[in-house]
Amino acid sequence: MNHSSFVTRRLTNAENEEITKKRKIIVGYNIVISVAIAVWWQERHLVKEPSEDLRGARELYLRRLYYGSERACKEQLRLSKDAFNSLCRKLRENGLLRETCYVSIEEAVAMFLYVLAHNLKNRVVKFQFMRYGETVSRH
Repeated sequence: MNHSSFVTRRLTNAENEEITKKRKIIVGYNIVISVAIAVWWQERHLVKEPSEDLRGARELYLRRLYYGSERACKEQLRLSKDAFNSLCRKLRENGLLRETCYVSIEEAVAMFLYVLAHNLKNRVVKFQFMRYGETVSRH
């Protein structure tokens, strides 16, 4: 086979446009797939905790809830401070609930009681406790 048997011809404008259109479609698909993979990876593997600013505000809110007035604790959790602390202590001592690196037993119990006391959805609790929805659902 010699090289002189290959015939080259110029593409028409319509053919060039069709090839360009197909290339754009392929590039578009690649971008969509890349973004989908990046979002999936981020959702599965990155730690999802709020920034330091939210952490400080959350700790202040929780301190007010646990150590504030008796009235505030009863209004928010429907338990006295003594009953709340006793419940958390018993759950801890009996191994019925464990702390995680992000959520204390007190916070998990407070979120649970808050949902029961006010018949709230997780998205409301996530806002009130400044947590991600996944964190609220787990605890």
